[in-house]
Amino acid sequence: MNAQYCFHAHVHTVSAMSSHVPQGLSRAQQGAALVVSLIILVIMTLLGVTAIQVTTSEEKMVANLREFNIAFQAAEAALNRGEEVAKNLVKPNPSNNCANQGLCNPVCSTALGNVPQCQGKLDDPPIWESIDWGLNKADGSYTGPALIYGAEKFKDEDFRSKNRVTIASFPTDSVARQPRYIIEDISPGNVPSATIYDGLYRITAQGYGQTLDSSGQPIARVTLQSIYKK
Repeated sequence: MNAQYCFHAHVHTVSAMSSHVPQGLSRAQQGAALVVSLIILVIMTLLGVTAIQVTTSEEKMVANLREFNIAFQAAEAALNRGEEVAKNLVKPNPSNNCANQGLCNPVCSTALGNVPQCQGKLDDPPIWESIDWGLNKADGSYTGPALIYGAEKFKDEDFRSKNRVTIASFPTDSVARQPRYIIEDISPGNVPSATIYDGLYRITAQGYGQTLDSSGQPIARVTLQSIYKK
Protein backbone atom coordinates (compact mmCIF):
# COMPACT_ATOMS: atom_id res chain seq x y z
CA MET A 1 0.00 0.00 0.00
CA ASN A 2 2.81 2.37 0.79
CA ALA A 3 4.33 1.70 -2.59
CA GLN A 4 1.06 2.42 -4.29
CA TYR A 5 0.68 5.66 -2.34
CA CYS A 6 4.12 6.85 -3.33
CA PHE A 7 3.50 5.93 -6.93
CA HIS A 8 0.29 7.92 -7.06
CA ALA A 9 1.93 10.92 -5.38
CA HIS A 10 4.72 10.84 -7.92
CA VAL A 11 2.30 10.76 -10.81
CA HIS A 12 0.34 13.62 -9.30
CA THR A 13 3.46 15.79 -9.01
CA VAL A 14 4.48 15.23 -12.64
CA SER A 15 0.95 15.98 -13.77
CA ALA A 16 0.94 19.30 -11.89
CA MET A 17 4.22 20.38 -13.49
CA SER A 18 3.12 19.46 -16.99
CA SER A 19 -0.06 21.50 -16.68
CA HIS A 20 1.58 24.65 -15.23
CA VAL A 21 4.74 25.26 -17.31
CA PRO A 22 3.20 25.36 -20.84
CA GLN A 23 0.74 28.08 -19.79
CA GLY A 24 3.61 30.45 -18.93
CA LEU A 25 5.41 29.69 -22.16
CA SER A 26 2.25 30.32 -24.19
CA ARG A 27 1.82 33.83 -22.81
CA ALA A 28 5.45 34.69 -23.55
CA GLN A 29 5.14 33.36 -27.07
CA GLN A 30 1.98 35.37 -27.67
CA GLY A 31 3.68 38.57 -26.49
CA ALA A 32 6.72 37.97 -28.67
CA ALA A 33 4.53 37.25 -31.69
CA LEU A 34 2.66 40.52 -31.16
CA VAL A 35 5.89 42.52 -30.98
CA VAL A 36 7.25 40.84 -34.12
CA SER A 37 3.98 41.51 -35.95
CA LEU A 38 4.08 45.18 -35.03
CA ILE A 39 7.69 45.48 -36.18
CA ILE A 40 6.86 43.84 -39.50
CA LEU A 41 3.86 46.15 -39.92
CA VAL A 42 6.01 49.23 -39.31
CA ILE A 43 8.65 48.01 -41.77
CA MET A 44 6.04 47.30 -44.45
CA THR A 45 4.50 50.75 -43.92
CA LEU A 46 7.88 52.44 -44.30
CA LEU A 47 8.62 50.43 -47.43
CA GLY A 48 5.25 51.39 -48.88
CA VAL A 49 5.76 55.10 -48.18
CA THR A 50 9.26 54.96 -49.67
CA ALA A 51 7.98 53.20 -52.78
CA ILE A 52 5.33 55.89 -53.28
CA GLN A 53 7.90 58.66 -52.87
CA VAL A 54 10.28 57.01 -55.34
CA THR A 55 7.49 56.53 -57.88
CA THR A 56 6.40 60.16 -57.53
CA SER A 57 9.97 61.41 -57.96
CA GLU A 58 10.48 59.24 -61.04
CA GLU A 59 7.25 60.55 -62.58
CA LYS A 60 8.39 64.14 -62.01
CA MET A 61 11.79 63.39 -63.53
CA VAL A 62 10.20 61.83 -66.61
CA ALA A 63 7.82 64.79 -66.99
CA ASN A 64 10.64 67.33 -66.63
CA LEU A 65 12.80 65.45 -69.13
CA ARG A 66 9.93 65.43 -71.61
CA GLU A 67 9.44 69.18 -71.17
CA PHE A 68 13.16 69.78 -71.73
CA ASN A 69 13.18 67.66 -74.89
CA ILE A 70 10.22 69.59 -76.31
CA ALA A 71 11.90 72.92 -75.50
CA PHE A 72 15.20 71.76 -77.01
CA GLN A 73 13.58 70.62 -80.26
CA ALA A 74 11.67 73.90 -80.53
CA ALA A 75 14.83 75.95 -79.93
CA GLU A 76 16.76 73.88 -82.47
CA ALA A 77 14.05 74.46 -85.08
CA ALA A 78 14.14 78.21 -84.42
CA LEU A 79 17.95 78.24 -84.64
CA ASN A 80 17.87 76.49 -88.01
CA ARG A 81 15.23 78.93 -89.16
CA GLY A 82 17.41 81.85 -88.08
CA GLU A 83 20.33 80.52 -90.09
CA GLU A 84 18.10 80.17 -93.14
CA VAL A 85 16.89 83.75 -92.72
CA ALA A 86 20.47 85.02 -92.32
CA LYS A 87 21.43 83.19 -95.48
CA ASN A 88 18.80 85.15 -97.43
CA LEU A 89 19.64 88.61 -96.08
CA VAL A 90 20.30 91.14 -98.86
CA LYS A 91 20.84 94.54 -97.29
CA PRO A 92 20.22 94.05 -93.58
CA ASN A 93 19.23 97.02 -91.52
CA PRO A 94 19.92 95.95 -87.93
CA SER A 95 18.94 98.25 -85.11
CA ASN A 96 19.69 98.74 -81.44
CA ASN A 97 17.68 96.51 -79.10
CA CYS A 98 16.53 94.40 -82.08
CA ALA A 99 13.75 96.89 -82.83
CA ASN A 100 13.79 96.11 -86.56
CA GLN A 101 12.12 92.70 -86.73
CA GLY A 102 14.71 90.77 -84.79
CA LEU A 103 17.72 92.18 -86.66
CA CYS A 104 20.09 93.47 -84.01
CA ASN A 105 23.24 95.43 -83.52
CA PRO A 106 25.39 93.56 -81.03
CA VAL A 107 26.45 94.91 -77.67
CA CYS A 108 30.04 96.14 -77.68
CA SER A 109 32.41 93.65 -76.12
CA THR A 110 36.11 92.96 -75.88
CA ALA A 111 35.66 89.46 -77.24
CA LEU A 112 33.70 90.71 -80.26
CA GLY A 113 36.46 93.08 -81.32
CA ASN A 114 36.05 95.85 -83.88
CA VAL A 115 32.37 96.05 -84.75
CA PRO A 116 31.60 99.76 -85.35
CA GLN A 117 27.84 99.23 -85.23
CA CYS A 118 27.88 97.79 -81.71
CA GLN A 119 25.65 99.38 -79.09
CA GLY A 120 25.91 100.16 -75.40
CA LYS A 121 28.93 100.34 -73.17
CA LEU A 122 31.85 97.99 -73.51
CA ASP A 123 31.07 94.57 -72.05
CA ASP A 124 27.47 95.36 -71.15
CA PRO A 125 25.25 92.26 -70.88
CA PRO A 126 24.74 90.72 -74.34
CA ILE A 127 21.60 91.59 -76.24
CA TRP A 128 20.01 88.15 -75.81
CA GLU A 129 20.11 88.66 -72.05
CA SER A 130 18.67 92.18 -72.10
CA ILE A 131 15.69 91.82 -74.42
CA ASP A 132 12.37 90.45 -73.21
CA TRP A 133 11.73 87.12 -74.87
CA GLY A 134 8.37 86.65 -73.22
CA LEU A 135 6.71 90.05 -73.54
CA ASN A 136 3.07 89.41 -74.45
CA LYS A 137 -0.10 91.41 -74.86
CA ALA A 138 -3.19 90.65 -72.81
CA ASP A 139 -4.50 88.50 -75.66
CA GLY A 140 -1.34 86.40 -75.58
CA SER A 141 0.25 87.76 -78.75
CA TYR A 142 3.96 88.53 -78.67
CA THR A 143 5.06 92.17 -78.87
CA GLY A 144 8.77 91.75 -78.18
CA PRO A 145 11.67 92.23 -80.58
CA ALA A 146 12.41 88.60 -81.47
CA LEU A 147 11.24 86.90 -84.65
CA ILE A 148 8.54 84.29 -84.03
CA TYR A 149 9.04 80.94 -85.72
CA GLY A 150 6.59 80.66 -88.61
CA ALA A 151 5.13 84.14 -88.09
CA GLU A 152 7.94 86.43 -89.25
CA LYS A 153 7.10 89.69 -91.00
CA PHE A 154 9.94 90.39 -93.37
CA LYS A 155 10.75 93.48 -95.39
CA ASP A 156 11.66 92.90 -99.01
CA GLU A 157 14.64 95.25 -98.79
CA ASP A 158 16.12 93.07 -96.03
CA PHE A 159 15.50 89.67 -97.57
CA ARG A 160 15.65 87.93 -100.91
CA SER A 161 11.94 87.45 -101.46
CA LYS A 162 12.45 84.88 -104.20
CA ASN A 163 14.23 82.60 -101.75
CA ARG A 164 11.91 83.20 -98.85
CA VAL A 165 10.48 79.96 -97.49
CA THR A 166 7.21 80.08 -95.60
CA ILE A 167 6.92 77.66 -92.71
CA ALA A 168 4.11 76.74 -90.35
CA SER A 169 4.19 77.53 -86.66
CA PHE A 170 4.26 74.77 -84.07
CA PRO A 171 0.79 73.40 -83.18
CA THR A 172 -0.54 75.42 -80.25
CA ASP A 173 -1.01 72.31 -78.11
CA SER A 174 2.58 71.14 -78.62
CA VAL A 175 4.39 74.11 -77.03
CA ALA A 176 3.48 76.66 -74.38
CA ARG A 177 4.88 79.43 -76.61
CA GLN A 178 6.14 79.56 -80.14
CA PRO A 179 9.95 79.43 -80.39
CA ARG A 180 11.67 82.66 -81.41
CA TYR A 181 15.06 83.98 -82.43
CA ILE A 182 17.15 87.09 -83.03
CA ILE A 183 19.93 87.76 -85.54
CA GLU A 184 22.90 89.95 -84.63
CA ASP A 185 25.07 91.37 -87.39
CA ILE A 186 28.61 90.96 -86.03
CA SER A 187 30.40 91.58 -89.34
CA PRO A 188 33.49 93.80 -88.97
CA GLY A 189 32.64 97.14 -90.52
CA ASN A 190 29.02 96.21 -91.30
CA VAL A 191 28.98 97.97 -94.69
CA PRO A 192 26.17 96.35 -96.71
CA SER A 193 26.50 96.72 -100.46
CA ALA A 194 23.82 96.83 -103.11
CA THR A 195 24.26 93.12 -103.67
CA ILE A 196 23.98 90.23 -101.26
CA TYR A 197 25.74 91.14 -98.05
CA ASP A 198 28.41 88.58 -97.20
CA GLY A 199 28.10 88.96 -93.46
CA LEU A 200 28.79 87.24 -90.18
CA TYR A 201 25.85 86.68 -87.86
CA ARG A 202 25.21 85.47 -84.34
CA ILE A 203 21.84 83.77 -84.03
CA THR A 204 20.18 83.15 -80.68
CA ALA A 205 17.04 81.04 -80.41
CA GLN A 206 14.79 80.17 -77.52
CA GLY A 207 12.32 77.29 -77.31
CA TYR A 208 9.74 76.35 -74.70
CA GLY A 209 8.17 73.24 -73.28
CA GLN A 210 4.52 72.32 -73.29
CA THR A 211 3.43 73.24 -69.78
CA LEU A 212 3.07 76.55 -67.94
CA ASP A 213 3.71 76.99 -64.23
CA SER A 214 1.38 78.72 -61.76
CA SER A 215 2.67 82.14 -62.84
CA GLY A 216 1.97 81.48 -66.52
CA GLN A 217 5.61 80.91 -67.50
CA PRO A 218 6.88 77.81 -69.36
CA ILE A 219 8.41 75.37 -66.89
CA ALA A 220 11.11 74.50 -69.44
CA ARG A 221 13.01 76.79 -71.77
CA VAL A 222 16.16 76.19 -73.80
CA THR A 223 18.39 78.83 -75.41
CA LEU A 224 20.71 77.87 -78.28
CA GLN A 225 23.18 79.99 -80.19
CA SER A 226 25.28 79.70 -83.33
CA ILE A 227 27.64 81.81 -85.45
CA TYR A 228 26.69 81.82 -89.11
CA LYS A 229 28.93 82.95 -91.98
CA LYS A 230 27.42 83.46 -95.41
